[in-house]
Amino acid sequence: MSNIEQQINSLPKIELHSHLEGSVRAETVLAFGQKNGVKLHADDPSAFYSGRYEQDEFFKQFFGVCEAMASPEDCSRAIYEVLCDQVAAGNVRYSEIFFQPTMHKRMSYPQMLDGLLDGIKRAEAETGVKSRMIAAINREQSLDVAMKLVQDIIDNPCERILGIGLDGNPYFSASEFKPAFDLARRHGLHRTAHAGVPVHDNGEVIDVLGCQRIDHGYYIIEDKELLDRLVRDRVHFTACWTLASGYFATDPENSPIKAMVDAGLSVSINTDDPQIFHTDIGKEHVLAARHLGWDLQTVWDRIIDAAEASWLPESERQMLLAQLKKEVRDLGLDLITDRRREDSLP
Repeated sequence: MSNIEQQINSLPKIELHSHLEGSVRAETVLAFGQKNGVKLHADDPSAFYSGRYEQDEFFKQFFGVCEAMASPEDCSRAIYEVLCDQVAAGNVRYSEIFFQPTMHKRMSYPQMLDGLLDGIKRAEAETGVKSRMIAAINREQSLDVAMKLVQDIIDNPCERILGIGLDGNPYFSASEFKPAFDLARRHGLHRTAHAGVPVHDNGEVIDVLGCQRIDHGYYIIEDKELLDRLVRDRVHFTACWTLASGYFATDPENSPIKAMVDAGLSVSINTDDPQIFHTDIGKEHVLAARHLGWDLQTVWDRIIDAAEASWLPESERQMLLAQLKKEVRDLGLDLITDRRREDSLP
């Protein structure tokens, strides 16, 4: 490992785009399945996550985890281990994690929430990592299901639940869920959506759903007018190196992430589903830097973009930024931490 890669590994990091159900250790999923009487597609931990990109293969693994994780105790163990893994793999200091309440059929939303909160608190006490959650709407389910989920969030207020997302099969329309996103907005919930992979729907999730961030969004580089607008508005894109490279590039150097950053977009590097894609948050940053020729400052800019785009209350966001900057100073690294502010000075 080169010196710059060692420095990248030492940086404190932010994760804004990971899915709980794609992050659970294989051994843990199999233990859940055995305990809950769920027959899974594999009974060997080394074979559970295939590492393949095909959509059918991906959903077989992802929804297998949803079926096996069937109690609040399971949720507590899962999120606790996921957060500990993020800290160990990449010095994560803050994480916003998607979860799929409507895909865990044996639990109500309040039951799942109770389990998640327990695991989050245990991980925070043990490692110091701070975490919040984003409840995800599955595009393949109906608007009625989505509306009920948003109402469940409203009826069970929790400061750890920051907002909603939209994921699942990208070929199902995003705009169908406008009423659910409108309801979330009226009640002060943040909104994001998976877009631009592989469907050209970045504009749809911004202008119809009113999203404040975009998850993935790689086709933005083909829409100059929208690209310029989102650069100007500082709309953040939570990119994922392994997935972006696998879908969009014949070789890693052609990843759309390079064009997004070069265009001036606010972009962070994330894992998406680290167990499914056999990656972690540290590895994603190292690979992006290696293949795109990024220096340490460019990697650090991605981390600062992530912190600034987090959905923490402003006072907590400023505390997080201060913590990150102090850690970098303590590492003795000569990095600009307020680049946009310095660039704007006369």
